[in-house]
Amino acid sequence: MTTTTNGRIPKLVHVTSVEVLHDRVVHLTFTDGCEGDLDLGSALTGRVFGPLADNDDLFRAVRVDPEARTLVWPNGADMAPEMLHLEAATDCPHRWVRPRHDLTPGLGPKPKSSSGPL
Repeated sequence: MTTTTNGRIPKLVHVTSVEVLHDRVVHLTFTDGCEGDLDLGSALTGRVFGPLADNDDLFRAVRVDPEARTLVWPNGADMAPEMLHLEAATDCPHRWVRPRHDLTPGLGPKPKSSSGPL
């Protein structure tokens, strides 16, 4: 689930608060006033995030870093606030959005096709 609508995505935002609700579900609040719940369970894999899936105390030690203004854990794990916003922000008082680029995965923006010579 994402909060994208009509090919648009939210502008740059940061996390202002986090609360662990249960299991690997957190409630997040963002600088644009949006908030929502997010189950991070499926994202907690690999060398950095895997320990968060396996250790309740480590996961519950999540906090908002005052400089990066996103979720961080004592083991050095952190998450991009823009992606957290895309996945969690469901209750928004004001929708701040910008156009999303037409992207080809791994290749950057798709070139616009032309119907004639340059």
